[in-house]
Amino acid sequence: MNDEDYLSGILLNSLKLKNIPISKKMNQPELAEKLAVEMKLPVKTALSIIKTIRDAMTEALVKGENIEIRGFGTFKITQRDSYIFSNPRTGEKMEIKPRKTPLFTVGLALKSAVDDGGGKK
Repeated sequence: MNDEDYLSGILLNSLKLKNIPISKKMNQPELAEKLAVEMKLPVKTALSIIKTIRDAMTEALVKGENIEIRGFGTFKITQRDSYIFSNPRTGEKMEIKPRKTPLFTVGLALKSAVDDGGGKK
C-alpha cells in the first residue's frame, strides 16, 4: 500500500465517522468512494482505476492526442505563442516562451446537465 492509498483511506474513514458532508469540490478520494459504491468495488481498486485513467489521459495529451468523451467534453493541447510581459512592480520587460497548455471544452450533455441542475428543478 502506498502513501496515497493510505492517506485516502484515512480521509474517507474520517469523513464517514464524523458525518462531514462532502464538499462542493469533489476530490480524488470522494470520486473513488462514489465509484466504489456504484460499481461495488473496494475503494483501493477504485483509486487504482482513477489513477490508470488519469495516467492514460496524461500520456495521450503528452503525445499531442486529443481525448473526446462524448457528452462530457474534449481535452486537447493548444500551442501558446511567445509574448512580451511587463513586470507591474519593476516595469521590466520579459519574454514569455512559447508553450503547450491543456484545454478542456465542455460537451453539450454536460453543459445541459449543469445548466438544469442535473434535472433537479
